[in-house]
Amino acid sequence: MNQAQSAEASGITALMLLGVLLIPWLTLVISEVLLALYRRAVVRAMRGQQSPRPLSTEPSPLLATSSGGVALIVRSAEQDSADAVTASGGALYSRFRHGIKTTVAVYAVAGLVYAGLMAIAMGVQSGTLSPASWLAFTVAFAWPVVLTALLIDPPRRRRWQAAIVFGYFVVFLLGTAVAPIRSFLLGIFIANCAATFVALVVRARRIHAVAPLVGAVLTIVGAALLFIVAVASSFDDSRGSGPSALDNAGIAFLFLGVVAMLLAAGPLTGWFTLRLVAAWYGRKRTSDQAIAMSALWLIFAGIQSTTFAFVDATWIVAGLATFLVFSAVNASGFWLARHRGAAGTHGPRLLVLRVFALGRRSRRLFDRFAARWRHIGSVQLIAGPDLASSTVEPHEFLDFLRRRLGDRFLDSGDSIDRALGQLDTHPDHDGRYRITDFFCRDHAWRTVFGRLAEASDVVLMDLRGFSPANSGCTYEVGELLNVVPSERIAIVIDRLTDEAFLTRTLEEARARLLASSPNISSGQLQVRVFRETSRRGPDPDWLLRLLCDAATPPSHARAAAAGL
Repeated sequence: MNQAQSAEASGITALMLLGVLLIPWLTLVISEVLLALYRRAVVRAMRGQQSPRPLSTEPSPLLATSSGGVALIVRSAEQDSADAVTASGGALYSRFRHGIKTTVAVYAVAGLVYAGLMAIAMGVQSGTLSPASWLAFTVAFAWPVVLTALLIDPPRRRRWQAAIVFGYFVVFLLGTAVAPIRSFLLGIFIANCAATFVALVVRARRIHAVAPLVGAVLTIVGAALLFIVAVASSFDDSRGSGPSALDNAGIAFLFLGVVAMLLAAGPLTGWFTLRLVAAWYGRKRTSDQAIAMSALWLIFAGIQSTTFAFVDATWIVAGLATFLVFSAVNASGFWLARHRGAAGTHGPRLLVLRVFALGRRSRRLFDRFAARWRHIGSVQLIAGPDLASSTVEPHEFLDFLRRRLGDRFLDSGDSIDRALGQLDTHPDHDGRYRITDFFCRDHAWRTVFGRLAEASDVVLMDLRGFSPANSGCTYEVGELLNVVPSERIAIVIDRLTDEAFLTRTLEEARARLLASSPNISSGQLQVRVFRETSRRGPDPDWLLRLLCDAATPPSHARAAAAGL
């Protein structure tokens, strides 16, 4: 490599590092701003004017005299063994384990194909292709496979996660024994560190609903800018004086022109991408997990491809080409898994209720738990500002950007009937079920809640911190017993929960059951309660076992097993 080529490589490296520093922070800032505006729009629409069309009402059933009380079956992960709560829910829990293992396997195979092709491209471009170098390059480019597996199915103990990462780097270091490729492996290692940093920012819990789209668009624009700069630099040939050579002023003019074009095209590209993704999502041609994982792998493809610029800048397109192959293999893998399994079936419907005041704590529990349950069945909830950043879907976010979010709010009997009739309870192409959040005006949420509770197979109530101040949840607790069998209800509490008040609320609701209640003929009602004892929040895996048990009482266990 001569002095001119070395200077060119140094300039491209500097631009790459600048992009790595800018992209995650731009993604973070833009996503935070957009989500803050989205949450404010949700709150404003919830408090909007009532529709002139009244909600449909029905005569209330007569109250029935009810005897007996309510017994809380309190459990905690530290006190109970897993076998104590999975006798009837084992079939559903097995469905979760099968689904998540299938997901990891599909992404792993697609990722290894991607890494193998990138290794071939690197070996051919550098002139070092051999079985040993190909294997070393494949391991180097396969780091996102490890990261993807840890994101989808992380081990329960952090030391196991650390052991997996340590084992990967041990294998990676073995590749440095091949002397001719050490410098290339160093470049790939630096690119992996940079891409990991960007990816972890994009996957941050606060912004993960929209950050993949923002980060992917910024990565595309950044990679395109780097490619144009590298190509423009190739025209600067000091050894020639022909018309094809450009002077420094010409290169500067070309560079500024390209930057201006990208700045203008960036927002248009982002808008077109968002509309396309929203349309695919609405037609069930993609899923939120596919969008997030594609954004992550696109980030790695864009940053890893910059390692080709040290020899020939045009090879940067290798990253895009192998990313397209990765996407094709990924889609084929899920297609095979879908046709070999029980795809297309309805899963149990879970209704999630919570104390809005919990805010971040509620969002953390929902994110960790919902990711597991969605391999089993669908999730419904009443939308609120606390979970707006966790449940926003691409088409909802597009409506927000188009100032049409208010059209999604339910404020009449007709709109509620239409929304419930369009409820999606089928799995996506990757086997995961969807989350449906119902946007309600202040005067309509009780009607929507009653309809959802009546149609749900299991209800999870997050009542951590529940006290007499939570009047909305008091209403929900009472109404649940009127429409949901008590064995289908699971409640999460903590040390701040007023358990005496909770028991009293349930007993008062028990004494005022309607004649149509499924609990009217029961003696003493038993409600499952999970007590949070860890500072990190409830164990999502243990809570999933509890919900599987509640969703399949003994009389339904055989039917659940047959559905696998």
